[in-house]
Amino acid sequence: MQGERARGETSTAWARAKAAQRRLEAARAARDEAIRELLEQGESLRTIASRTGLSFSAVRYIGRRKRDD
Repeated sequence: MQGERARGETSTAWARAKAAQRRLEAARAARDEAIRELLEQGESLRTIASRTGLSFSAVRYIGRRKRDD
């Protein structure tokens, strides 16, 4: 009985974790798209990095990834 309940709780925890992962991926995709738009508008890498809290390298990578896709 106890094992069945534990499995059910674990299953629920996995479902919540998977849902949270999907939300995180969607948020990252939205952030990346916004960064690409800012770069297209001529905003500097340093300004974007400063305002988003991302590293300069991360912003540059996001910008380059757009060109590679």
